[in-house]
Amino acid sequence: MERKTFTFVTHSPDETKQIGAKLGELVEELDNKRAIIIGLNGVLGAGKTELVKGMAHYFGVQEKILSPTFVIAKEFKVQKGPFTNFWHFDLYRFNEFSDLILLGWKDLIKEKGNIILVEWADKFKKQLVTDYQVSLKVVSETERSIIIKKE
Repeated sequence: MERKTFTFVTHSPDETKQIGAKLGELVEELDNKRAIIIGLNGVLGAGKTELVKGMAHYFGVQEKILSPTFVIAKEFKVQKGPFTNFWHFDLYRFNEFSDLILLGWKDLIKEKGNIILVEWADKFKKQLVTDYQVSLKVVSETERSIIIKKE
């Protein structure tokens, strides 16, 4: 499979959301036989949740997107595009991949109607098979570097 890398620099949360929408466009082009999984990596405050907000908006998610750090996962209904469910996971508090399995991960990834965004995906690089990996880096108070890699 061809690997592609895209690099962006944003200067505001709104610009980071726009990159999330662009990622939504890329994801729509995939011919999926299972759920689409996107790993999001970066320090606290790097913009992971802002990127998720932009992608959620692209797919017509109506609910407000907040970081799921304390609830671990949130499911949203998709109003537009090829998916039916938009999942947002935060693995920050996870210590073992088996914790994710206990939440029904294996069933979620089998369903091709699911798009799954996973914050802190790098904690389980070896176990998580992703379609895209997104790295967000803080360059300055307002500037972020975003690298999107197709796996």
